[in-house]
Amino acid sequence: MTDLAPTITDTLNILKSVLNVPKNTVFYKGYADTNSLDPKACDNQPLLNKLLTTVEKNKKLILRNDLGQDKDFQKVYTQKDSLKAFIGMPLLGLKESLVGVFYIYFDSVQNYSKRTETLLKAVLKQAGVSYTNELRIEKLKREKKHIFNENLKRKKIIESTQAASWFWNIEHEALEISPQWAAMVGYTIKELEPINYDMWANLVHPDDIKLAENAIQECFSQIKEFYNINFRMFHKAGHYVWINSSGFITEWSLDDKPLFMVGAHIDISSQKKTEEILKRNKWHLEEVQRISNIGSWSYDVLAKEFLFSKGFSDLLKKPTHQSFEEVMENVFEEDKAMVRKAKSECVKLGKPFEINYRTLNPEGNTVHIEEHGFAIKNEENKIINIYGTLHDVTEKKKEQQHLKLLESVITNTKDAVLITEAEPFEDPGPKIIYVNEAFTTMTGYTPEDVIGKSPRILQGPKSDFKALSKLGEALRKWESHEVTTINYKKNGEEFWCNFTVVPVPDETGWYTHWIAIERDITEQVNKLNAQKLFNEIGSFFTEYEILGKALDASLSSILGMTEFSCGEIWITNDSRKNFELISSAFLDQKGENFALQNSIFEIELHKTFQGEILKKKKPYYLNDIQNNPLFVRKEIAKQTKLQDALGIPLMANDEIQGVLLLLSDKKLQPSKYKRPLFKDLIDFLGKEIKRKNLEIEFNDAFNITPNMLTISDGRNYFKRVNPATIKILGYSEEELLSQSFMNFIHPEDRNSTMDQAGILSSGHPVYNFENRYITKSGDIVWLSWAATPSFSNGLTYSVAKDVTERKKTQAKLNELNLNLKKHAYELEQKNKMLQNIAWTQSHKIRAPLARILGILESIDLLTNGRELTEDEVTLFNGLKESGLELDTMIKKVVKKTDF
Repeated sequence: MTDLAPTITDTLNILKSVLNVPKNTVFYKGYADTNSLDPKACDNQPLLNKLLTTVEKNKKLILRNDLGQDKDFQKVYTQKDSLKAFIGMPLLGLKESLVGVFYIYFDSVQNYSKRTETLLKAVLKQAGVSYTNELRIEKLKREKKHIFNENLKRKKIIESTQAASWFWNIEHEALEISPQWAAMVGYTIKELEPINYDMWANLVHPDDIKLAENAIQECFSQIKEFYNINFRMFHKAGHYVWINSSGFITEWSLDDKPLFMVGAHIDISSQKKTEEILKRNKWHLEEVQRISNIGSWSYDVLAKEFLFSKGFSDLLKKPTHQSFEEVMENVFEEDKAMVRKAKSECVKLGKPFEINYRTLNPEGNTVHIEEHGFAIKNEENKIINIYGTLHDVTEKKKEQQHLKLLESVITNTKDAVLITEAEPFEDPGPKIIYVNEAFTTMTGYTPEDVIGKSPRILQGPKSDFKALSKLGEALRKWESHEVTTINYKKNGEEFWCNFTVVPVPDETGWYTHWIAIERDITEQVNKLNAQKLFNEIGSFFTEYEILGKALDASLSSILGMTEFSCGEIWITNDSRKNFELISSAFLDQKGENFALQNSIFEIELHKTFQGEILKKKKPYYLNDIQNNPLFVRKEIAKQTKLQDALGIPLMANDEIQGVLLLLSDKKLQPSKYKRPLFKDLIDFLGKEIKRKNLEIEFNDAFNITPNMLTISDGRNYFKRVNPATIKILGYSEEELLSQSFMNFIHPEDRNSTMDQAGILSSGHPVYNFENRYITKSGDIVWLSWAATPSFSNGLTYSVAKDVTERKKTQAKLNELNLNLKKHAYELEQKNKMLQNIAWTQSHKIRAPLARILGILESIDLLTNGRELTEDEVTLFNGLKESGLELDTMIKKVVKKTDF
C-alpha cells in the first residue's frame, strides 16, 4: 500500500465508519498526483473496471445494492461472481476535476438506504474541499520556497551590480534601500531615516506622487505585472532629479494580497534634458516650416519623375508622388502658360526661374505661390536634375494689399495720423517723421513745420501733464496707450485732443516707430461740459428759492467753465426800459476788483451794451471795452485792465428776461466767443429765470390764497398743500402728505371721489365736484373742487373752495322752502274751501239782489207816477248804484270761483 495524502486517509476511515465495514475493505484509485490503495485481484475484473469507469465518467456516486438486478451491468455479470454489490464515490478537486475514486464491493447483496447515500455525498463534498485546500497549501509552500530562493538570488545580483535598489516589505511597512538609492537624491541612508513609505512619498514631487501611487496600485490589483514609471524626486541640493523607478511583486499571500516588492531606481535627468532639447528643436523646426510655408521638389530628367517633399504636400494638400500635369491641374488658367514656359526652359536650357502664380487648394481657396527653380548638370554638362522650392506667399500678398489699403486710409482719413521714431524717451523726445493732411487741418502745422521735431510742440500750459506722464510710462514699457488732453494749434488756439499711441515692430520684433491716431474732440468735450453746466444750473434753480442766489451760483459755474474774469446778470424791470444788476461773480483778482469798484446797478437800455444785445437777440462780442462808448463803465475797465466783453441775451419764448455779461482781461479769440454753449445759454438760462419768476409768483399765490391748493400724484397722495389747506382741514403738512387723501374724505363720498380720480387719470379735467372732508377736530367741511392733470409729470393740480357755509345756508333755505310749500298747500286748501263758500253764497244772494234791482227799475209803478222828491231820488239812486255795485262784485266772485 502506497502512502496516501492525509485527507484521503481520513476520508477512508470516515467512509468505513459510515458504511460499517471492516478495515481494509474500502479502496481508493488515485488520479493526477495522488497515489492509490489497490485491492487484491477481483474474480470479475471487467465488471469492476466498468463500474469504476462509470463513476469516473459521470463524476457521481454509484450505489448498487444488487448488481444481479441492475440492467446496466447484466452483460458482464455472472451468477458465480463474488461481486454482488458496489459503491463508487468520486473525489472532486478544483473546478470539479477528478482527483480519485473511493470504492467498495461486496460478495453479497446489500441494503443501503437513501440516507446512507446522502451521507456519503456530504462526506465526499467535504473531502473535496479539504483536499483542495491541502493541495493549495502544499503548492504555496513550494512556491514560497522557490520565491525566497529567487528573491535571495535577485538581491545578491542587484547588490553585486551596485544598483540603486529597494526592497519593500508591504505587509510590515518596512522599506530597505541601497546606498546608491540614497546617493541618487544626495543623501546617505542615515540622513533619510526612518526609511519607510512616507520618506519616499515626501521626496517625490507633489505633481508626480499621484501617478506613482496609481502605478503601484495597478500592480497590487494585478492589472499590471511590472511597475515602471518616471517621476521627479527632491535632491538635497534643492533641485529635482528625474527618476525611472521599476519593480514587481515577488510574493503574495494566500488571499492574493501583495507581501513583498523589489525594484530599482535609475537617474534619467540627463535623458530628460536631452529629450526636452530634442522636443524643443523639433518644435522649432516644424514651426519654421509651418510659418515659412515652404515646400520643395525635384525632377529627374532621365527618369522623367517628379518627387515632392512633405512640405510641398502640406502646402498644396497633394501626395508626394504625382506627375507634373497633376500638379498643374489646379493652377489658374491665366498662369499655366507662364509656369510651363519657365520650367521647360529650365529643363531644356538650364535657365533658372523665379515665378509667381496662383493655384487652388482642395478646399477651393486661392493660394499665391512664389517658386524658384534651378538645374543640376553632370560632368558632361548635361542637365540631369531640376530642383525647386515653393513658398506660400498668400499672406504676403494679402499684406501688400492691406498695406496699400492702409496707406489709402491714412492718406484719406479725417483722423490725424502722426508717426515718430521709437526713441529717445527723454527730451527732446522721439522725432516726427510723418503727418497726414488731416493733422495739418486739425493743428494748422504743415509737414515742413513738424517733421524732425517732437510731438511735444503741441503741448501747452493747460495740457494734462499727469496724463502725459502716464503716457511716458507706457511708452517706456512699449505698451499702447490712450490719452485725452488739451493741445495747442499753430495759432495758439486750444483744442481737446484724444489720441492713441501704438508701438510698431519690425520683422525681428524690435520696436522701431510709434503711430499716433489723433482726433479733435473739442466739440464733444464742450457738449459734455455744457450738459454738466446746464445740470448744475438746473439744480441751483431747484435748490434756491431766491432768484438772486440761484443766479449767483449759476454765474460762478459759467465763469469756471468759460474762464472769463468776471460776469454779471442784468434783469429788465417791469417797465422794460431799464436793466437792474441782480447777480455778479468773479474768477480772478481783476474780476474781483471790477466787481468791488462797480457802483452802477441800473442802466437804461438806450445806447448801452445791454441795449445792443437786446436788439441783436444773439451773443454779441464787444472788444476794447476800455474805450468803447457802448460800455458805460469804461473807466473801471481801464483801472482793472479788462479788455473784451461778451453779451448774451437771456430769452424765454422770444421774450427778453435779461442779459448775461462776461468780461475778459484778454483779447477774445473767435473760438472763445463763438462756442455753441453761449447760444444754448440764451434759451436755457432765460427759461430758468422765467420759470423761477413764475414759481415765485405761484408760491406767493399758493401761500396767500384763502382757497385750498393741492398737488397730488397718481397714488392719491398730496405732494404739496398750501397754508389754506392746513388751516381748513386742521392737519399739519406732514400729516396731510404722509397718507392717502382718501383717508380724509367722508366715507359716503369716497366712491364718487374715486370716479372723479378716474376721469383725471384719463387726461380730462374736473370742475365743480363737491365732496366732504373730515377735519382733524371731527367737523365736516364741504369742498367744491376744480382739478386738471399734467401728463408731463403725472401730477394733478387742484383748487378747492370751502362751501360749508353755503351748504348750511342752502340747507336752511331748502327747509324754509319746504315749510312754505306746506303752508301754501294749506292756504290753497283753505282758499278752495272759501271759494266754494263764496260761490254758494254768491248764487244765493244774486237772486234776491236781482229782484231788488228789478223793483228799483219799476219805481214809477211803486209811486203811481208821482214825481219823487229830491231826497227820494237820491235815496233810490243810491240804492240802485249799491245794488249794481254789489251785482258786479258777485259776478266777479262767481267768475273766479267758476271751476
